[in-house]
Amino acid sequence: MPRKRQLFWIVSLLFFALALPILVWAGDWKSAALLGKKGTLLYSASPYKHLPPASTVKVMTAMVIIDSLPLDRWVRISEKAASIEPSKVYLKTGEYYRVKDLVYALLVASANDAAVALAEAAAGTESGFARLMNKKARRCGLHNSVFKNASGLPANGQFSCSYDLARLMRIAIKYGLITDALGKKVYIFYSKAGRRIRVVNHNKLLWNKHWSFVRGKTGFTKSARQCFVGYFYRRGQLYTFAFLGGRTLWKNIKDLCFMPN
Repeated sequence: MPRKRQLFWIVSLLFFALALPILVWAGDWKSAALLGKKGTLLYSASPYKHLPPASTVKVMTAMVIIDSLPLDRWVRISEKAASIEPSKVYLKTGEYYRVKDLVYALLVASANDAAVALAEAAAGTESGFARLMNKKARRCGLHNSVFKNASGLPANGQFSCSYDLARLMRIAIKYGLITDALGKKVYIFYSKAGRRIRVVNHNKLLWNKHWSFVRGKTGFTKSARQCFVGYFYRRGQLYTFAFLGGRTLWKNIKDLCFMPN
């Protein structure tokens, strides 16, 4: 085979081999990002596109709360918190719960009522808490995210991108309470008066013995569609990732986990 033709085929095959992981990782999301060693962006699809993040913002909410409040502090549930739309764990106005338990409800059951109660406890109002979230975002180097509330419910001007969320998860897993909550299938807690609440994790992969190594926070609204921010370890290496605007969430996650070599 002539030398030029041989070189052509070698270059072509090399190009195809390098491009193949991106081609295989072709999902139905609007934005996706996978970060590897030292936060390097390995695979992506519109990773900086501004999109509604839904309940993935609760990872940031949890971080700010843990930074701001004692975990054993009792929090009174306001009428606003109790009346917020689902997902929720149906906390009642006037009840008291510990910060720690509300953080578990936030991350395990994606409880919007817990999000509002925690935000009010930390900053007085949810809008005031959003300012704390944005300050934390800037310190974490998230330059394509603006938070307007603690729950991730639709709000004008609230957006993030898959790259920022995947980067946020690399920081969040340094919080032991967050990693423990993301791995809980079920969590039970009690009000100060003794009312028992049992919550179940929205991450369905925790019940699959082949996929329970994938930990993360789900998100969904009609405008945001299916969202997820998570992490997993493969051959001892940490990978964090995020999807925004997807339709087949669990298939997307399973396909993603085969990407790292």
